[in-house]
Amino acid sequence: MTNSLAAITYLLLIAIVVVTLFFAYLRDRTKLVTKHLIRLGLIVVCWQILATLYFLINDESVVLWLYTAKLVFVAFAPVQLLLLSVRFYDAISSRKTTLVFACLCIIPAITAALAITSPFHTLLRAEIYLEQFEPLRVVHNVRGLWFWVHTGYSYILMLASIIVILLQHSKLPKGFRIPSLLVAVGSAIALTSSFFVVFTPYSNKLYPIDRTKGVFKNPLIWTNGL
Repeated sequence: MTNSLAAITYLLLIAIVVVTLFFAYLRDRTKLVTKHLIRLGLIVVCWQILATLYFLINDESVVLWLYTAKLVFVAFAPVQLLLLSVRFYDAISSRKTTLVFACLCIIPAITAALAITSPFHTLLRAEIYLEQFEPLRVVHNVRGLWFWVHTGYSYILMLASIIVILLQHSKLPKGFRIPSLLVAVGSAIALTSSFFVVFTPYSNKLYPIDRTKGVFKNPLIWTNGL
């Protein structure tokens, strides 16, 4: 894996999400659930754009800022996922959705503000520096106190989404169960992958770097977590 290949991977993901949102808009543009899907998709696209820039920009200070700035969008993704799940099953009235959204966004808004101002404090990153710049960027990252607050809150929202799906799935007509299953699988994958990235400890024993050649001793390992 190299910086260029990682950037291309993210660009492909962006293209897939954009195409998916385009067809969703053409098919069901008037439905409220489609609007929530589009919002979630746009959040993911913005997140992936910053991740792409992380691998393309050559200024080290900007790279480190982008590494944390992704949290601006990552923080709001679980909120939108929960709202998408709730609206898909029509679990709450549309009038209450706005109030629920405002309340749920308090902690993500704080996370976003801290992510933007991350060079000036250690609340998200207690210690951060680049261990390797080429051929693939590797960041030494010690997470700060607020990062764990943000992480715990995000996991609660993702678990809530899965619980809503499990409680409502059997009540759906057969024609709606496949989309429901896809939402459940997507939520579970997001939760599992995030848990793996966050709680896999960084170690040069696990991710060995050849400092004499500037390449991984094991080229199959790519570390770019939150």
